Amino acid sequence: MELCPGRYVGESFSPFVIAEIGQNHQGCIKTAKQMILAAKSAGVDCVKFQKSSLGSKFSKSALEAPYPGPNSWGATYGEHKQFLEFSESQFKELQEYARSVDIPLTASCMDEDSASFLNSVNVPFFKIGSGDVNNIPLIEKVCKMGRPVVLSTGMASMNWVKIIVKAALAALGSGDSSAEKSADDKKPVSTGVSRLVLLQCTSSYPCLAADTNLRVILTYKQIFPTIHIGYSGHEIGLGISLKAASLGAAVIERHFTLDKTQKDQIYLKLLVYHIRRKTDLMLLREIVAKEELEEAESFDGEKRFLDCERACYTKLGKTLVTSSAVKNGDILTHSSYKIKVTQPLGIDPRDMHKYLGMVFKGTLKVLI
Repeated sequence: MELCPGRYVGESFSPFVIAEIGQNHQGCIKTAKQMILAAKSAGVDCVKFQKSSLGSKFSKSALEAPYPGPNSWGATYGEHKQFLEFSESQFKELQEYARSVDIPLTASCMDEDSASFLNSVNVPFFKIGSGDVNNIPLIEKVCKMGRPVVLSTGMASMNWVKIIVKAALAALGSGDSSAEKSADDKKPVSTGVSRLVLLQCTSSYPCLAADTNLRVILTYKQIFPTIHIGYSGHEIGLGISLKAASLGAAVIERHFTLDKTQKDQIYLKLLVYHIRRKTDLMLLREIVAKEELEEAESFDGEKRFLDCERACYTKLGKTLVTSSAVKNGDILTHSSYKIKVTQPLGIDPRDMHKYLGMVFKGTLKVLI
């Protein structure tokens, strides 16, 4: 599969490396360009940012919440996020800069409005982060836009991953969209050629080696044999991502920052160097502490929501909010809800089907 122009994903190719800049630029376009250039120098295949329409991603209550502390860029969470968010014109400026240094640039679409914008500026592929792993409407919308989709699966169980893969493949129109295994849980899914990349991810920052559960890569490869499988890493160091490559990850995404020690840039360069040369496992164990690799493989390969992910879900997990005032006697439909980050947390969108068609009793104010 051609993930970016001239850059392919598949068994015949080295793992595709994404440098995740996210919002580590701290709202500074100059820093963002420096990070693009640093990633290019490291030899990665693509750089990635995040794109949000704050009113579409967050509820009013979340944006208005006080946000004190040394890492805050505003009095409220909304002001903090606005400071970090590049405008559409700034994003286009970064696209042009990336083209000038010859490296593809894309972004995670954090809401439906941002997905439409990214589609309009012709990003090579879409990324859907773990914060939207429970947001099937967004997954389906993005998959219908005709571009490859890279989907992270932090904060998800194996059963839920099967559900979102089925929804994604159906929206992509890629052959058989069936995503469940047989009752004995051994027979792999037959899905046909797919434009979907599924990333094992643990939503913990930084992620300990023992929580990375790299054996999920093997589980995904068994259950979804025609989907490209990869890894999104939030750990510190080099070894876990190299191990993911040795397990067959076709795509590896790594977060990085700029600091005086250039530590993350060095990790990126070493990651690309060893991946391109297919460093064997024996040499890998000389590069990285043996204990770290053993911890990364210590899980049984069953995809599950981990305790270490709870903090991320509490802060950034999306839940159902009302899209209009709901009155006594109203029948709840898809149009009754939006899916947003809100405080406090509401109903998980994974449970939306339990409420559709029900008659509401009482009143509920608009929360958008």
